Amino acid sequence: MAEATLYSFEDVPEDLPRPPLAAMRALLTAGALLSPKGWLALSIDARKTLTREGAEPQIDLRTVQALVQSAHVSELRLVPRLVEPAPNDVPVDVARAIGPLRRIDAAEWRRLRPLDRYVIATLTHNSRLFFRAVQEIFPESPTPESGAWKSQVGHCELRLRREVIELVKSPRFLDGRAFVLARAAGIRAARRGADTFDLRAESTVGPIELDWGPGDDESVLLWQAHVSSWDGAFFPAASLSAAVVAAVALCDMVSRHDPEAVIQCAQIAQKPWLVGNEYFGEGATAFYPGKRKEQRDVAPGGITVPLPPARATLRTNPDRGAAHPSVPPPPSLPPPTPAIPAAPKIDAPTPGAAHVTAPPPGLAAAAPPPLAAQPRQAQVLLWAIFGLLVTLVVVAVIILIVIW
Repeated sequence: MAEATLYSFEDVPEDLPRPPLAAMRALLTAGALLSPKGWLALSIDARKTLTREGAEPQIDLRTVQALVQSAHVSELRLVPRLVEPAPNDVPVDVARAIGPLRRIDAAEWRRLRPLDRYVIATLTHNSRLFFRAVQEIFPESPTPESGAWKSQVGHCELRLRREVIELVKSPRFLDGRAFVLARAAGIRAARRGADTFDLRAESTVGPIELDWGPGDDESVLLWQAHVSSWDGAFFPAASLSAAVVAAVALCDMVSRHDPEAVIQCAQIAQKPWLVGNEYFGEGATAFYPGKRKEQRDVAPGGITVPLPPARATLRTNPDRGAAHPSVPPPPSLPPPTPAIPAAPKIDAPTPGAAHVTAPPPGLAAAAPPPLAAQPRQAQVLLWAIFGLLVTLVVVAVIILIVIW
């Protein structure tokens, strides 16, 4: 997939388990919209074609309609066709939304690709995702000061004892992976938002941000999450689920050290992004193997050779779009070699000469029968017993007839 068709803030894997904004532009321009199942029913090549078509200045409606017609009719919905933003004048909503960051004039607006104008105009009602899109489309845009840029986020506060917080932050607690594991749990909960909330059954979760930071009190850890749906709208339920599940996961990890840990606040709030230092996407769901003791193999001559570390891969579930960890299976072992009776002790052979030792008399007779012959012997034994029973029954019947 060409880089120009996807934005990094979308966090869309290469197999496109959900439609990126370029594909959404292509579908909406044709006046059609696919359900999540309908999108996944398309082949990967068809998804990539729709995405490439959505990045073109002029969308070929025939190509889009031909691809959409292959979807099942129950997974297809007709919608009003998209009206592209005017290329000559900056829309009022865009100028108002981008105001806290920078000023954009008509000449700069005209130089943008139609896809860039569509993305910026679409995300004006989702300030957090809009901010990330502007930073990517206009790299020279200044970053707002902390606390100046507010957006709707899932907000959750976890109260722990101070010494427990220090323990969780230390590398000796779960090998320093406590927050990584908690973030992975929160992202998985957000990714399943469409399955959890019935009113969102026809929606697909898009970009996910989730991170932690210190709270106002030294005994509080703050989790914040911002989740969007596939069309760029804010997803409140998934955002709150991500923050709360991450806090619950961390609370479960420290339950033995602090049984009185409590989640004291969980809400959707208009707040600045107060956690983390960088943007996070699907990276939290990557597989982090546990700390493995160093294994060494002894080579001839007494030299120790470290074994290569274990490798982990990611496997994508096409039904969810989420990445699941999987460890490669161990290499298959060769079939066991049947045991060979030890040969009798003989004198040391002469170098360069071949010696063949014949088995002692009676060894072949003493060898156990092969495994393949054992079932045949059991079958013969069963038939013999059956014949004996039949003979006894016939004799008994003849005696009864004679007596009668």
